[in-house]
Amino acid sequence: MATTTSTVTPEQQERRLPRVRRRPWWRRRPVHRALVVSHRWTSLVLGLVLIAITTSGAAVLYEPEWQTWAHPALYTATPSDQPMSLGAAYELVQREHPDFSPGTVNAFHGIYEVLSTDGEAHPGAWLVDPGRAAVTGFVNPQHGVMGFFVNLHECALTCGGYTGYVPFLGHEVPGLATLLPGATWGTLILALMGVLLVFLAISGLVLWWPGLKRWSHGFRVRWRQSRYTRDFDLHQLAGLVAVPFLLMWGITGSSFELPLDNAWFAVTGATPTPEDQYDFTSNKPPEGATDIGLDAAIAAAARTTSGTPVYASVPSEDGTDGSYGIYLSAGVDPYAYGHYPGQVLVDVDRYDASHVKQVSEARYSSLSHQIWDNWRSGLLHYGYAVNGWWRLIWFAFGLAPLMLAWTGVSTWLYKRGVARRRAQARRARAADPTTTEEANSLIPTP
Repeated sequence: MATTTSTVTPEQQERRLPRVRRRPWWRRRPVHRALVVSHRWTSLVLGLVLIAITTSGAAVLYEPEWQTWAHPALYTATPSDQPMSLGAAYELVQREHPDFSPGTVNAFHGIYEVLSTDGEAHPGAWLVDPGRAAVTGFVNPQHGVMGFFVNLHECALTCGGYTGYVPFLGHEVPGLATLLPGATWGTLILALMGVLLVFLAISGLVLWWPGLKRWSHGFRVRWRQSRYTRDFDLHQLAGLVAVPFLLMWGITGSSFELPLDNAWFAVTGATPTPEDQYDFTSNKPPEGATDIGLDAAIAAAARTTSGTPVYASVPSEDGTDGSYGIYLSAGVDPYAYGHYPGQVLVDVDRYDASHVKQVSEARYSSLSHQIWDNWRSGLLHYGYAVNGWWRLIWFAFGLAPLMLAWTGVSTWLYKRGVARRRAQARRARAADPTTTEEANSLIPTP
């Protein structure tokens, strides 16, 4: 019986060899290693500052409730069928405290807060109970623990008059006048922390991804394994769950300090908000014209659009022109449960009630503008569109960086300990080759 042999060409042999699946670019060793090192060391070096900003922000979420808890008697309104108007409350404080120079009136928790035009000389507000038409007391939210948290989170300790004020952080940063005009050290710190939060969220998500075949491994926590394994899994899972909030806070927080408006509208494909959107020019008053007054300005604003007037600012007394700024709460107010509700701004000429301009809207035609101009601060960053119970979701995720820092430092210290003991074992073997078993016992099993 004849035996036949087959000849396999090199091309056929190459096709028979199993193909080696190429890793995605972000999982290749140089890129992956660079991500690990940058994620680790930026969080270790700047982590304390970031944790201070984010943890104080979690407390600031409840700044409106804190005021009512700290002063329950002052923030208890008397029921009335005919409560005092905002304008009447302004005039009452003006009569009873002529040195105070009232400038704004804010409706909060059923009480009217009258604030001064000179916040440095007269920080705080006189409170007026509209049901009793009486001034009930004075509060200064800039002092105390919450004042410190607000100063830290919103100003990086640069808000004068607040607890914890650090003057030198309010100085302009040399060399940034062209890129960021007027940027202070506080501005730079808050902007960097926002950018860092975005980077840590994205890089953490990339490092977490276990692949399609092992995707379930990214959602497990091995509680009964070693401390390193448990904390590693907790770090991965907590970071994954918190990514949407961390990204949202990083983007919105940095946008408060950096000029990112045009970048946002370019990415979302929307037309930037016109530069004159917030401009309002009063008409030249005729000879002998008199100021229309705050209540008349509020009535004019209410005729322009629907909503409940909740905040009003008055023009300076010594000016010959100027306008009233009236905020109304309409529809889904992103600031409904915040200290300063109202998202619709209407400017009213101080001498002509028919000369008005609606500067901001309750709802924009574009989702991009709705997010950026209406939801970015009150709804997304602070969660003031919902009550305190729902805001617990924001609070829990606001503490996520604290947990990520704890688990991240724990795993890093564990690995450093393992590396140190391995180095000790190598030195022991080099000094005395007969002590190999004893040297190996120094290396723990993860």
